[in-house]
Amino acid sequence: MVYPDAMDQLELGELPEATTQDALFAPVRLAHAVRADVARPVAHVCLENVGPQLDRVFDYLVPPALDAQASVGSRVAVPISGRKATGFVVARDDQTTTGSRLRPILRVISPLPVLAAEIYQIAARIAERNCSSVADILRLAIPPRHARAEREYVSHYGPFMAGPEPLDAPLEQSVRADSGGEPALEFPEGQAAATWMPYTGGAAFLARLARGESPHAVCHALPGSVVELALAACAATRASGRGVLIVVPTSRIARSMAEIFAQRFGDSIEILVGEAAPESRYRSFLRVRGGQAPIVIGTRAAAWAPVSRLGLVIVIDDAAPTLREIRSPYAEARDVLAARAALQKSGLLVLSHYVSVPAAALIASGWAPLLEATPSVRAVKAARVTSPEQWVREGTPWSRIPDSAFTMVRDSLTRGPVLLVVPRAGYIPVVACAQCQRPAVCADCGGEMQISAPGATPACSRCGSLRPWRCSHCHGTQMKALRIGSHRTAEEIGRAFPGVGVVISGSQAAEGISVTVSSRPRIIVATPGAEPWADGGFAGALVLDSRYLRGQGMDADIAFVRHASAVVARVRPAEHGGHVMFAGGIDPEALHALAHWDLAHYAATILRERTALALPPAARWLAVTGSQGDMHRYLRILRGELLRSFNEAPEVPIPHEETLFATGVRPFAPGIDLLGPVPAPREEITLFFRTAITHGRALTRIARNVYRLYTAENLGATLRLEVDPRM
Repeated sequence: MVYPDAMDQLELGELPEATTQDALFAPVRLAHAVRADVARPVAHVCLENVGPQLDRVFDYLVPPALDAQASVGSRVAVPISGRKATGFVVARDDQTTTGSRLRPILRVISPLPVLAAEIYQIAARIAERNCSSVADILRLAIPPRHARAEREYVSHYGPFMAGPEPLDAPLEQSVRADSGGEPALEFPEGQAAATWMPYTGGAAFLARLARGESPHAVCHALPGSVVELALAACAATRASGRGVLIVVPTSRIARSMAEIFAQRFGDSIEILVGEAAPESRYRSFLRVRGGQAPIVIGTRAAAWAPVSRLGLVIVIDDAAPTLREIRSPYAEARDVLAARAALQKSGLLVLSHYVSVPAAALIASGWAPLLEATPSVRAVKAARVTSPEQWVREGTPWSRIPDSAFTMVRDSLTRGPVLLVVPRAGYIPVVACAQCQRPAVCADCGGEMQISAPGATPACSRCGSLRPWRCSHCHGTQMKALRIGSHRTAEEIGRAFPGVGVVISGSQAAEGISVTVSSRPRIIVATPGAEPWADGGFAGALVLDSRYLRGQGMDADIAFVRHASAVVARVRPAEHGGHVMFAGGIDPEALHALAHWDLAHYAATILRERTALALPPAARWLAVTGSQGDMHRYLRILRGELLRSFNEAPEVPIPHEETLFATGVRPFAPGIDLLGPVPAPREEITLFFRTAITHGRALTRIARNVYRLYTAENLGATLRLEVDPRM
């Protein structure tokens, strides 16, 4: 606890010296034995659904009536601060550091040990790295209990009172040695195994998985081969008797992959998606925890799935925004799976049609080598990629649909279907003032004005206001289209190619998102992420307004190649006439990388740039958001504790209050810089802390402990702490 007299000495406008910080943290208590009528009477409980101030393990007494049920990993109800809370038993022994008399566990909610030991260890590690609480992570890892689903599971499979087998348990080897001494894989998919042959090191990666080893790799997949590569890697891992965990960006992709995997592995597959009904989600979780489903495919919530004898974790499309938690702990699925691979001694495969910057960092560190095809193979397997500016007699290179684009589409339609990608859905999703060219915004709420259908009145995309619009800058009343959506594009394309069928694929389309289309010649208009797969591949693809695929922020370049590579992957190889054209502005370096399918080199170049600028993942950043007064109270404690932890480092001048919230970069503690502030929503500000990767763990650990103190002493309103934020 914090002693009141010590806090009274810290004025609001001051930052404490390192020597004043000792009074801010509770003294270390020695453990002592507890005698009771049961063996191991002390249950160490980690609470769920609690605030940061309760982010620690509490000790409770196990009553004799609950001795058999209160096993490690079970969910229990306990008293805390005059109320009842739920939590998980993470250990049992006869030692406690509690000075007062232990309170007993109220009841065992479920005797099933739903919290696996390795999941708790990973939760603690990610909580420290991401300045989060373990309770925030357990909320993601363990779904709420559903009594009926639990009863059905126990009646069908029986209780799993013991956890998974030890991590060092001997593996049943399904590998034999041939006359040459090389391992031969005993799974039937010779064609699936051949999928890895074009990749340098691919055959060795597959063989190591089948031998029961745990290799790590980043694979830059050839166009259209992601599912086949994952299937072969899964089969090799299952050949060694181990489980596989696959995380994908959306539930639509998860279910589509599960159908393909079920044809090979039967009912040993389970789907874990966050939007599933509570009963269905808990039933699936129990099958995974009990070992009935050794293969799990799901969205980011599945990254915490307690797969028994985990042998391989795969993350597909790792830079997808949906693979980052939108609330604390703000963890990336890639980082969670990498931590699990390190702790559980399992294999790791980062698999995509591109290479993200964090994946490039794994390659640069040597922890996960790059698996990619040779340049000659990439030249044959990838489609031809061009832009209108490369065409000699292009009269209007910056027109939305240049002449060369019409020529390419017309030629491709003679061979099969054509994919046309538009960055935005709707009819005219963004309009601007025809006089001053400024984007038209609603006078009531500031939302973007849009036109939803031909002849429709412009309406606000946020509040739906239909009142007459007037520009706030020049007072003009006429609008023009600033961006054209998929519906308006389909209308224009239908007039340009009469007699050719046009299909719209997207969340706002009448028929929703199309997963696959036939090889019949027609035009498919889709938005990013809604592109279907065509039988035999698309004959051609045209990306309109491609500059808008970049998005904004630090990850704009990777966001572009992520969307662009998804289009190229759906088009036939160049040797079969496949052609992809990007109209509306494309970076020459990105075009070159796509044309040569050399996106690993492209990501490595971006990583070098971020290293020079000390940006993530080359450096560790921590963003803290809140009101200025609350931020100052938090920062004064944080800086004092940082100085105390670096007591052997040279002293850094203490910034005055007026400079603490000044703009720019200034030192905050040895090896830690302070940047900002920048405006944040709700009249708040955000400050950034920057340090080297080697100091990153110390920064996040201390910042987390200080925030626990901040909330326990009720020093201010809630703050938001986010490690390596998307900037």
